[in-house]
Amino acid sequence: MDGYEVCQRLKSDKSTQHIPIIFLTSLESEEDETKGLKLGAVDYITKPFNPAIMKQRIQTHLELKQHRDQLQSLVDKKVLDLHVASAEVAEKETYLQSILKSAPVGIGLIVDRKFLWVNQRMEEMVGHTSAELEGKSARMLYQSEEEYERVGQEKYAQIHQSGTGSVDTRFVRKDGSIIDVFLSSTPLSANDLSVGVIFTALDVTEWIASHKDLEEKEVLYRELFNNMSSGVAVYSAVKNGQDFLFEDLNLSGLNISQVELQNVVGKKVSQVFPGVKSLGLFSVFQKVWKTGIPESLPSSHYKDGILDQWLENYVYKLPSGQIVSIYDDHTEKKMNEEAIRKAKEEWEATFDAMSDMVTIHDRDMRIVRANKATHEFFGADYGQLNGKMCCEVFWGSSDTCPGCSLPKAIKDEKAHSEILSYNVRATTLLVTTAPIPKENGQAEYFVHITRDITEQRQLEKEASRASRLASLGELAAGIAHEINNPNALILYNSDILDTVIKDLLLFLGENPPVDSTRLFGGLPYREITQEIPKLLPTIYDSAQRIKSIVNDLRDFARQDSSYTDETIDVNQAVQAAVRLVNNTIKKATDHFTLNLAEMLPVVTGVKGRLDQVIINLLLNACQALENRSKAISVTTAYDADTDQLHVMVTDEGIGMKADVMEHILEPFVTSKREQGGTGLGLSVSARIVKEYHGTLRFKSAPGEGTTATISLPVRKEGNRVN
Repeated sequence: MDGYEVCQRLKSDKSTQHIPIIFLTSLESEEDETKGLKLGAVDYITKPFNPAIMKQRIQTHLELKQHRDQLQSLVDKKVLDLHVASAEVAEKETYLQSILKSAPVGIGLIVDRKFLWVNQRMEEMVGHTSAELEGKSARMLYQSEEEYERVGQEKYAQIHQSGTGSVDTRFVRKDGSIIDVFLSSTPLSANDLSVGVIFTALDVTEWIASHKDLEEKEVLYRELFNNMSSGVAVYSAVKNGQDFLFEDLNLSGLNISQVELQNVVGKKVSQVFPGVKSLGLFSVFQKVWKTGIPESLPSSHYKDGILDQWLENYVYKLPSGQIVSIYDDHTEKKMNEEAIRKAKEEWEATFDAMSDMVTIHDRDMRIVRANKATHEFFGADYGQLNGKMCCEVFWGSSDTCPGCSLPKAIKDEKAHSEILSYNVRATTLLVTTAPIPKENGQAEYFVHITRDITEQRQLEKEASRASRLASLGELAAGIAHEINNPNALILYNSDILDTVIKDLLLFLGENPPVDSTRLFGGLPYREITQEIPKLLPTIYDSAQRIKSIVNDLRDFARQDSSYTDETIDVNQAVQAAVRLVNNTIKKATDHFTLNLAEMLPVVTGVKGRLDQVIINLLLNACQALENRSKAISVTTAYDADTDQLHVMVTDEGIGMKADVMEHILEPFVTSKREQGGTGLGLSVSARIVKEYHGTLRFKSAPGEGTTATISLPVRKEGNRVN
């Protein structure tokens, strides 16, 4: 038998129908609550609940029942007196009127739902006098016809069933204000309602307001409880503090503890968390429950078969005797601390494992820390270099090393790199300095990396040759058919054919064929005399172009560094490079443009090496295009303000990310390694441009293409060339 059936049976039994019934249940839907209230429950409370609010609700209903019983007792007594001794009514009317007048509830008599009389309290409740109410329909006190009908139906249905009817409603006072009313009615005759019905009306406006306030506070408490970032658990002590049962757990607590509320409420804490005693939290519970003094349990390691956490607890006791534990999960914090510790150890190991000399300097250029390689290079004991300036270590002098990158980095807080010659050991050093970032304010420390690049400089010469050979290998596929010996035969034979054709055409002109429609090689006589003279020059010009390409390739492949004072026409170098990679360009794009400025000054350098740089940039541009609709352009220009020549190779390719741009000129950096790329092309190109005392710069962004700009100083004594 469930709660609904219990309520129904109690309400159907006259001896128990007046007992107030409160549902305390875990069923929280509106349908469940409506069903319970319709069956006659005075309140419906869902779990979990606040004990203090629960006690207050029970107290309120007890007081209300007491008033009802008192009123009902008075009404029953008077009704009984009327039935038993109607003769005594007149004698006791004065006494009855006194009672009715002083009664704390409104009392009245209605017939056919019209007022016959009301007591003084009823007049005060509704603001109408007896004269204004007598003979009037009770409809005048209701807000709507629907509410008036509802009250009548429910009340009279209860009267027919149990002899009395009670219902909650609202009355409209004379001044228009609304009051909440608990209305109870009993007929003078159970068999004849037309005799009249005695009613009592209790103003419960304040009680409902306080009840609503309690509900709102309970909602607020629940919202605060469930939205706290910390876990909050409420326990009740059992067996004089020998154990503690879960009463409630907020959402954060459920998440931290990885449990469901229905699986923990009513269970012992030692059952839900087997490791609570070894954690030390159980003894804290017992101590706080006995003393009432709050106590904290610092972050401690909790572990059972499911959980492995670091938890910090704060425990206190409520006036009700319940124990509350507020706890936070510090597992991530502990893991981060451990990760930082390991990272520090790994950083220190990496710092000392680096083969380059690495030192950390303050703003006074003094060494704060040096790695193992630095100490070994100078034969110093660990820590012996701290506090010294690097110039003191390298040169034994307090004067800053010429060209040192450290003072520059300290000045502008940017990374700087310089190549220095260390004559003490006949080595070449690459020195790089960068500020160690600081969130606010200027950097306090700078990392100084020194690398011995003596061997690398020697390898660069070999890398240059390897890069040239790699470029030649790529070009070979495009010019395999353009070889010198067959081309010489073409030139020689075209000259002979030219003489023969001229004589032949002269003879045919003097001796035209009889049949003018006759075809020669598929062509009529007239078309032969017009078109053949045009074909031979075309053959000859094409053979000359082949010859130019072969010569350009020969110049490109030259490696003799003794040619350091040659005068170079940049436009000619660009044209030679374009001829060499013409086939590759045609395969890559349908939109190639060449914009050559006129009257450019000349530059000085090794003939063919500038061609190599331009070829490399053109090949990179072709490889960057996604389809043939994308364009490539080559432009030359002269900047009189800087007295420099500029060669710009622009493509509409895929572009480069910022992190790629940072390392684009470094050796062996390539995004085309699977296609055979060595990563030396741009590195060698940058070195060649540097030999011209020029610069190679790139401007690019993903999806926006790339522009490579070669800037070269003009030859001081050179003339402008067309």
